[in-house]
Amino acid sequence: MLSVAKFMKVGAAVCALAAPMATALAQTIYDNIPSTLAGNYASLGYQATSTREFGDRINFDGTSRALSTVTITMSSWARSEDYGGAATFTHPITLNIYQAGSGNLPGALIVSKTQTFTIPFRPTGYGFNGIASNIVFDFSTSNITLPNSVVYGVVYNTQSYGPAPIGAPGPYNSLNVGLNDAPGGGITVGSNDDLDDTMWNTSFAGFYTDGGAGGVGIFRRDTAWAPYVPMAQFDTATLSLNAANCVTDAGRTLTVTVNKSATGQNALGGQFFIQYDNSILTFVSAAPAGPFTTVVYSDTLTPGLIDYAVGVPFGGTGTAAASPMATLTFTANQDVCATASNLVTFRPHSPPSRITNSLAAPIAATLADLPSISIDTTAPSITCPPDVTVNADAGLCTASIG
Repeated sequence: MLSVAKFMKVGAAVCALAAPMATALAQTIYDNIPSTLAGNYASLGYQATSTREFGDRINFDGTSRALSTVTITMSSWARSEDYGGAATFTHPITLNIYQAGSGNLPGALIVSKTQTFTIPFRPTGYGFNGIASNIVFDFSTSNITLPNSVVYGVVYNTQSYGPAPIGAPGPYNSLNVGLNDAPGGGITVGSNDDLDDTMWNTSFAGFYTDGGAGGVGIFRRDTAWAPYVPMAQFDTATLSLNAANCVTDAGRTLTVTVNKSATGQNALGGQFFIQYDNSILTFVSAAPAGPFTTVVYSDTLTPGLIDYAVGVPFGGTGTAAASPMATLTFTANQDVCATASNLVTFRPHSPPSRITNSLAAPIAATLADLPSISIDTTAPSITCPPDVTVNADAGLCTASIG
Protein backbone atom coordinates (compact mmCIF):
# COMPACT_ATOMS: atom_id res chain seq x y z
CA MET A 1 0.00 0.00 0.00
CA LEU A 2 1.12 3.52 -0.68
CA SER A 3 1.20 5.92 2.23
CA VAL A 4 0.02 9.49 2.48
CA ALA A 5 3.65 10.61 2.56
CA LYS A 6 4.51 8.94 -0.70
CA PHE A 7 1.40 10.16 -2.47
CA MET A 8 2.58 13.66 -1.67
CA LYS A 9 6.08 12.81 -2.78
CA VAL A 10 5.01 11.31 -6.12
CA GLY A 11 2.63 14.16 -6.82
CA ALA A 12 5.39 16.71 -6.28
CA ALA A 13 8.04 14.47 -7.72
CA VAL A 14 25.07 18.27 43.92
CA CYS A 15 28.09 18.41 46.39
CA ALA A 16 29.49 21.89 47.06
CA LEU A 17 33.10 20.88 47.64
CA ALA A 18 33.42 18.37 44.82
CA ALA A 19 32.17 17.63 41.35
CA PRO A 20 28.59 16.37 41.14
CA MET A 21 27.90 12.69 40.77
CA ALA A 22 28.85 11.44 37.32
CA THR A 23 26.30 9.98 34.97
CA ALA A 24 26.83 7.34 32.32
CA LEU A 25 27.28 8.47 28.77
CA ALA A 26 23.98 8.75 26.98
CA GLN A 27 22.93 5.39 25.61
CA THR A 28 20.87 6.91 22.79
CA ILE A 29 22.99 8.67 20.16
CA TYR A 30 20.30 9.29 17.54
CA ASP A 31 16.53 9.31 17.98
CA ASN A 32 13.43 10.56 16.21
CA ILE A 33 11.00 7.91 17.50
CA PRO A 34 8.53 9.19 20.10
CA SER A 35 8.75 7.41 23.46
CA THR A 36 5.09 6.44 23.05
CA LEU A 37 4.06 5.56 19.52
CA ALA A 38 0.96 7.06 17.95
CA GLY A 39 -1.52 4.71 16.30
CA ASN A 40 0.19 5.17 12.96
CA TYR A 41 2.52 7.40 10.95
CA ALA A 42 3.01 8.38 7.34
CA SER A 43 5.13 5.67 5.77
CA LEU A 44 6.79 4.27 2.65
CA GLY A 45 5.42 0.99 1.23
CA TYR A 46 8.07 -1.13 -0.51
CA GLN A 47 5.79 -3.13 -2.83
CA ALA A 48 3.83 -0.04 -3.86
CA THR A 49 6.95 2.01 -4.67
CA SER A 50 9.23 -0.62 -6.25
CA THR A 51 11.59 -0.28 -3.29
CA ARG A 52 14.53 -2.45 -2.33
CA GLU A 53 16.17 -0.24 0.34
CA PHE A 54 15.25 2.96 2.15
CA GLY A 55 16.92 4.98 4.91
CA ASP A 56 18.79 8.15 5.73
CA ARG A 57 22.14 9.83 6.40
CA ILE A 58 22.43 10.82 10.08
CA ASN A 59 24.89 12.24 12.63
CA PHE A 60 25.35 10.95 16.19
CA ASP A 61 25.37 12.80 19.49
CA GLY A 62 27.99 12.44 22.23
CA THR A 63 31.03 10.15 22.08
CA SER A 64 29.61 6.69 22.85
CA ARG A 65 29.95 4.58 19.70
CA ALA A 66 29.86 0.86 20.70
CA LEU A 67 26.69 -0.11 18.86
CA SER A 68 24.13 -2.02 20.89
CA THR A 69 20.72 -1.77 19.17
CA VAL A 70 18.95 0.02 16.34
CA THR A 71 15.18 0.54 16.46
CA ILE A 72 13.10 1.17 13.33
CA THR A 73 9.43 2.15 13.31
CA MET A 74 7.28 0.16 10.87
CA SER A 75 3.68 0.63 9.72
CA SER A 76 1.65 -2.48 8.92
CA TRP A 77 -1.34 -1.94 6.59
CA ALA A 78 -2.19 -5.66 6.27
CA ARG A 79 -5.69 -6.26 7.66
CA SER A 80 -6.24 -9.02 10.18
CA GLU A 81 -9.58 -9.99 8.60
CA ASP A 82 -7.79 -10.72 5.31
CA TYR A 83 -5.63 -13.33 7.04
CA GLY A 84 -8.14 -15.36 9.05
CA GLY A 85 -8.22 -12.99 12.00
CA ALA A 86 -4.53 -13.53 12.85
CA ALA A 87 -2.94 -10.97 15.19
CA THR A 88 0.63 -11.06 13.82
CA PHE A 89 2.87 -12.37 11.07
CA THR A 90 6.63 -12.80 10.85
CA HIS A 91 9.02 -11.45 8.24
CA PRO A 92 12.83 -11.22 7.86
CA ILE A 93 14.11 -7.65 7.67
CA THR A 94 17.69 -6.47 7.11
CA LEU A 95 19.40 -3.33 8.37
CA ASN A 96 22.51 -2.11 6.55
CA ILE A 97 24.81 0.48 8.11
CA TYR A 98 27.31 2.25 5.85
CA GLN A 99 30.00 4.86 6.18
CA ALA A 100 28.39 8.25 5.61
CA GLY A 101 30.01 8.79 2.22
CA SER A 102 29.27 12.08 0.50
CA GLY A 103 27.02 13.49 -2.16
CA ASN A 104 24.53 11.04 -3.60
CA LEU A 105 26.07 7.77 -2.44
CA PRO A 106 26.77 6.08 0.91
CA GLY A 107 30.26 4.93 1.83
CA ALA A 108 31.46 1.37 2.43
CA LEU A 109 29.21 -1.11 4.24
CA ILE A 110 30.04 -1.32 7.97
CA VAL A 111 27.63 -4.07 9.02
CA SER A 112 24.51 -5.86 7.80
CA LYS A 113 22.07 -7.59 10.15
CA THR A 114 19.02 -9.70 9.29
CA GLN A 115 16.45 -10.70 11.90
CA THR A 116 12.96 -12.17 11.69
CA PHE A 117 10.43 -9.93 13.40
CA THR A 118 6.85 -10.37 14.58
CA ILE A 119 4.70 -7.72 12.90
CA PRO A 120 1.12 -6.89 13.96
CA PHE A 121 -1.76 -7.02 11.52
CA ARG A 122 -4.00 -3.95 11.40
CA PRO A 123 -6.81 -4.95 13.79
CA THR A 124 -10.36 -5.16 12.55
CA GLY A 125 -12.08 -1.80 13.04
CA TYR A 126 -8.76 -0.04 13.71
CA GLY A 127 -8.99 3.73 13.46
CA PHE A 128 -5.93 4.16 11.22
CA ASN A 129 -4.98 2.84 7.80
CA GLY A 130 -1.97 1.10 9.35
CA ILE A 131 -0.63 0.19 12.78
CA ALA A 132 2.75 1.47 13.97
CA SER A 133 5.20 -0.78 15.82
CA ASN A 134 8.93 -0.87 16.49
CA ILE A 135 11.43 -3.54 15.51
CA VAL A 136 14.80 -3.73 17.30
CA PHE A 137 18.01 -4.98 15.65
CA ASP A 138 20.45 -6.39 18.19
CA PHE A 139 24.10 -5.55 17.52
CA SER A 140 25.29 -6.00 21.11
CA THR A 141 27.71 -8.85 20.28
CA SER A 142 28.82 -7.54 16.89
CA ASN A 143 31.70 -5.44 18.27
CA ILE A 144 30.82 -2.53 15.98
CA THR A 145 32.28 0.89 16.74
CA LEU A 146 30.37 3.51 14.79
CA PRO A 147 31.83 6.60 13.15
CA ASN A 148 30.25 9.95 13.91
CA SER A 149 27.98 9.83 10.85
CA VAL A 150 26.44 6.94 8.92
CA VAL A 151 23.95 6.03 6.25
CA TYR A 152 21.48 3.32 7.23
CA GLY A 153 19.13 1.37 4.99
CA VAL A 154 16.19 -0.97 5.71
CA VAL A 155 15.83 -3.91 3.30
CA TYR A 156 13.15 -6.61 2.98
CA ASN A 157 11.47 -8.67 0.28
CA THR A 158 7.94 -8.25 -1.02
CA GLN A 159 6.09 -10.02 -3.79
CA SER A 160 7.94 -8.18 -6.56
CA TYR A 161 10.73 -6.18 -4.93
CA GLY A 162 13.66 -6.51 -2.58
CA PRO A 163 16.91 -8.47 -3.08
CA ALA A 164 14.98 -11.77 -3.46
CA PRO A 165 11.33 -11.09 -4.39
CA ILE A 166 8.97 -13.68 -2.93
CA GLY A 167 6.83 -13.97 -6.07
CA ALA A 168 3.55 -14.35 -4.19
CA PRO A 169 1.32 -11.89 -2.38
CA GLY A 170 1.35 -11.70 1.40
CA PRO A 171 1.13 -9.28 4.33
CA TYR A 172 4.68 -8.13 3.57
CA ASN A 173 3.23 -6.30 0.55
CA SER A 174 1.51 -3.99 3.04
CA LEU A 175 4.53 -3.45 5.30
CA ASN A 176 5.93 0.09 5.35
CA VAL A 177 8.75 2.05 7.00
CA GLY A 178 7.51 4.88 9.24
CA LEU A 179 8.13 8.59 8.64
CA ASN A 180 8.06 11.35 11.26
CA ASP A 181 6.59 14.67 10.11
CA ALA A 182 7.01 16.55 13.41
CA PRO A 183 9.00 19.80 13.33
CA GLY A 184 12.66 19.04 12.67
CA GLY A 185 11.76 15.49 11.77
CA GLY A 186 11.03 14.81 15.43
CA ILE A 187 14.77 14.41 16.09
CA THR A 188 15.53 14.64 19.81
CA VAL A 189 19.08 13.20 19.86
CA GLY A 190 21.70 13.59 17.13
CA SER A 191 20.98 15.30 13.84
CA ASN A 192 20.03 14.64 10.26
CA ASP A 193 22.47 15.40 7.48
CA ASP A 194 19.72 17.11 5.48
CA LEU A 195 16.10 17.09 6.62
CA ASP A 196 14.96 17.34 3.00
CA ASP A 197 16.84 14.19 1.89
CA THR A 198 16.51 10.45 2.29
CA MET A 199 18.49 7.52 0.87
CA TRP A 200 16.42 5.35 -1.47
CA ASN A 201 16.69 2.47 -3.92
CA THR A 202 13.63 2.23 -6.17
CA SER A 203 13.54 0.64 -9.60
CA PHE A 204 10.92 3.14 -10.85
CA ALA A 205 12.65 6.22 -12.22
CA GLY A 206 9.63 8.45 -11.82
CA PHE A 207 9.62 8.11 -8.06
CA TYR A 208 12.97 9.88 -7.73
CA THR A 209 12.72 13.66 -7.61
CA ASP A 210 15.22 13.92 -10.45
CA GLY A 211 13.25 11.46 -12.59
CA GLY A 212 16.01 8.90 -12.35
CA ALA A 213 18.78 11.12 -13.74
CA GLY A 214 21.04 10.18 -10.82
CA GLY A 215 20.53 6.46 -11.40
CA VAL A 216 17.73 3.94 -10.98
CA GLY A 217 17.74 0.88 -8.74
CA ILE A 218 20.73 2.07 -6.68
CA PHE A 219 20.80 3.19 -3.07
CA ARG A 220 21.31 6.94 -3.37
CA ARG A 221 20.19 10.29 -2.10
CA ASP A 222 16.73 11.56 -3.03
CA THR A 223 15.46 15.08 -2.32
CA ALA A 224 12.20 16.91 -1.60
CA TRP A 225 11.07 14.72 1.30
CA ALA A 226 10.40 17.48 3.83
CA PRO A 227 8.73 17.31 6.29
CA TYR A 228 9.03 13.51 6.38
CA VAL A 229 12.05 11.83 8.03
CA PRO A 230 12.55 8.03 8.39
CA MET A 231 12.14 6.92 12.01
CA ALA A 232 15.12 5.34 13.77
CA GLN A 233 16.86 5.16 17.13
CA PHE A 234 20.52 4.15 17.59
CA ASP A 235 21.68 3.01 21.03
CA THR A 236 25.13 2.15 22.34
CA ALA A 237 26.48 0.06 25.20
CA THR A 238 28.63 1.80 27.84
CA LEU A 239 30.59 0.88 30.93
CA SER A 240 31.06 3.88 33.20
CA LEU A 241 32.79 4.68 36.46
CA ASN A 242 30.53 6.82 38.65
CA ALA A 243 31.30 8.48 41.97
CA ALA A 244 28.59 7.48 44.43
CA ASN A 245 29.70 10.13 46.91
CA CYS A 246 31.93 13.18 47.17
CA VAL A 247 35.15 13.24 49.18
CA THR A 248 35.44 16.25 51.47
CA ASP A 249 38.28 15.12 53.74
CA ALA A 250 41.54 13.25 53.46
CA GLY A 251 40.85 9.89 55.01
CA ARG A 252 37.23 9.87 53.89
CA THR A 253 35.85 7.12 51.67
CA LEU A 254 35.40 7.41 47.93
CA THR A 255 32.97 4.85 46.48
CA VAL A 256 33.14 4.22 42.73
CA THR A 257 30.52 2.12 40.94
CA VAL A 258 31.03 0.29 37.65
CA ASN A 259 27.77 0.62 35.70
CA LYS A 260 26.58 -0.75 32.40
CA SER A 261 24.01 0.88 30.16
CA ALA A 262 21.08 -1.01 28.68
CA THR A 263 22.19 -3.71 26.24
CA GLY A 264 20.39 -5.48 23.44
CA GLN A 265 20.93 -8.88 25.08
CA ASN A 266 20.93 -9.96 28.71
CA ALA A 267 24.34 -9.46 30.24
CA LEU A 268 25.45 -12.28 32.55
CA GLY A 269 28.77 -10.81 33.59
CA GLY A 270 31.60 -8.44 32.91
CA GLN A 271 35.35 -8.00 33.29
CA PHE A 272 37.02 -4.72 34.20
CA PHE A 273 40.65 -3.63 34.00
CA ILE A 274 41.03 -0.49 36.07
CA GLN A 275 43.81 1.78 37.23
CA TYR A 276 43.79 4.36 40.01
CA ASP A 277 46.17 7.04 41.27
CA ASN A 278 47.71 5.36 44.32
CA SER A 279 49.54 8.55 45.27
CA ILE A 280 46.14 10.00 46.18
CA LEU A 281 43.93 6.95 46.80
CA THR A 282 44.35 3.76 48.81
CA PHE A 283 42.33 0.79 47.59
CA VAL A 284 40.09 -0.72 50.29
CA SER A 285 37.76 -3.27 48.70
CA ALA A 286 35.82 -4.46 45.64
CA ALA A 287 32.38 -6.03 45.69
CA PRO A 288 29.87 -7.21 43.07
CA ALA A 289 26.72 -5.11 42.60
CA GLY A 290 23.21 -5.35 41.19
CA PRO A 291 22.27 -8.83 39.92
CA PHE A 292 25.98 -9.64 39.39
CA THR A 293 26.53 -11.16 42.82
CA THR A 294 29.28 -13.68 41.98
CA VAL A 295 32.96 -12.71 41.95
CA VAL A 296 34.53 -14.58 39.03
CA TYR A 297 38.05 -13.16 39.35
CA SER A 298 39.79 -10.59 41.51
CA ASP A 299 43.37 -9.31 41.48
CA THR A 300 43.97 -6.16 43.52
CA LEU A 301 47.49 -6.86 44.83
CA THR A 302 49.38 -4.46 42.57
CA PRO A 303 49.09 -0.87 43.84
CA GLY A 304 47.30 1.24 41.25
CA LEU A 305 45.79 -1.72 39.35
CA ILE A 306 42.52 -3.64 39.70
CA ASP A 307 41.47 -6.68 37.62
CA TYR A 308 37.94 -7.73 38.48
CA ALA A 309 35.23 -9.92 36.94
CA VAL A 310 31.68 -10.56 38.12
CA GLY A 311 28.72 -12.67 37.02
CA VAL A 312 25.23 -13.75 37.95
CA PRO A 313 24.70 -16.89 40.07
CA PHE A 314 24.63 -20.23 38.28
CA GLY A 315 21.40 -20.49 36.30
CA GLY A 316 20.77 -16.74 36.45
CA THR A 317 19.38 -14.92 33.43
CA GLY A 318 21.19 -11.62 33.87
CA THR A 319 19.72 -8.34 32.72
CA ALA A 320 19.52 -6.17 29.62
CA ALA A 321 18.59 -3.11 31.73
CA ALA A 322 21.02 -0.46 32.90
CA SER A 323 22.58 -1.76 36.12
CA PRO A 324 25.51 -1.45 38.53
CA MET A 325 28.00 -4.31 38.19
CA ALA A 326 30.64 -3.69 40.85
CA THR A 327 31.54 -1.29 43.66
CA LEU A 328 35.11 -0.16 44.36
CA THR A 329 36.01 1.54 47.65
CA PHE A 330 39.02 3.81 48.27
CA THR A 331 40.24 6.22 50.91
CA ALA A 332 41.87 9.54 50.14
CA ASN A 333 45.36 9.63 51.63
CA GLN A 334 46.18 13.25 51.01
CA ASP A 335 44.50 16.60 50.66
CA VAL A 336 44.08 17.68 47.09
CA CYS A 337 43.03 21.30 47.19
CA ALA A 338 42.23 21.33 43.51
CA THR A 339 40.23 19.29 41.07
CA ALA A 340 41.87 15.91 40.57
CA SER A 341 41.48 14.06 37.26
CA ASN A 342 42.31 10.48 36.23
CA LEU A 343 41.81 9.23 39.78
CA VAL A 344 40.05 6.04 38.63
CA THR A 345 39.98 5.00 34.95
CA PHE A 346 39.64 1.97 32.71
CA ARG A 347 43.06 0.98 31.43
CA PRO A 348 44.05 -0.55 28.07
CA HIS A 349 44.11 -4.33 28.25
CA SER A 350 43.84 -7.36 25.98
CA PRO A 351 41.14 -8.60 26.29
CA PRO A 352 39.43 -5.29 27.05
CA SER A 353 36.94 -4.33 29.73
CA ARG A 354 33.63 -5.63 28.43
CA ILE A 355 30.28 -7.29 29.15
CA THR A 356 29.45 -10.94 28.44
CA ASN A 357 26.17 -12.50 27.29
CA SER A 358 24.69 -15.95 27.99
CA LEU A 359 26.73 -17.56 25.21
CA ALA A 360 29.98 -16.18 26.66
CA ALA A 361 30.19 -13.84 23.68
CA PRO A 362 31.60 -10.39 24.44
CA ILE A 363 29.48 -7.26 24.24
CA ALA A 364 31.75 -4.38 23.32
CA ALA A 365 31.17 -1.18 25.29
CA THR A 366 32.31 2.41 25.22
CA LEU A 367 34.30 3.08 28.41
CA ALA A 368 33.62 6.21 30.48
CA ASP A 369 36.14 7.04 33.20
CA LEU A 370 35.47 8.66 36.56
CA PRO A 371 35.31 12.42 35.98
CA SER A 372 37.39 14.92 37.89
CA ILE A 373 36.54 15.37 41.56
CA SER A 374 37.94 17.48 44.41
CA ILE A 375 39.29 16.31 47.76
CA ASP A 376 39.32 19.33 50.04
CA THR A 377 40.03 19.49 53.79
CA THR A 378 39.85 23.27 54.00
CA ALA A 379 36.74 24.31 55.90
CA PRO A 380 34.78 27.22 54.48
CA SER A 381 35.30 30.57 56.22
CA ILE A 382 33.47 33.85 56.21
CA THR A 383 35.16 37.20 56.92
CA CYS A 384 32.73 39.52 58.65
CA PRO A 385 32.83 43.26 57.96
CA PRO A 386 33.83 45.64 60.81
CA ASP A 387 31.21 46.96 63.22
CA VAL A 388 29.03 49.70 61.86
CA THR A 389 28.17 52.61 64.27
CA VAL A 390 25.15 54.75 63.47
CA ASN A 391 23.28 57.54 65.29
CA ALA A 392 20.32 55.98 67.07
CA ASP A 393 18.85 59.32 68.42
CA ALA A 394 15.12 59.09 67.96
CA GLY A 395 14.92 62.89 67.72
CA LEU A 396 12.45 65.28 69.46
CA CYS A 397 8.73 64.68 69.53
CA THR A 398 6.44 67.62 70.54
CA ALA A 399 2.73 68.15 70.70
CA SER A 400 0.59 71.25 71.08
CA ILE A 401 -2.59 71.16 73.18
CA GLY A 402 -5.18 73.73 72.13
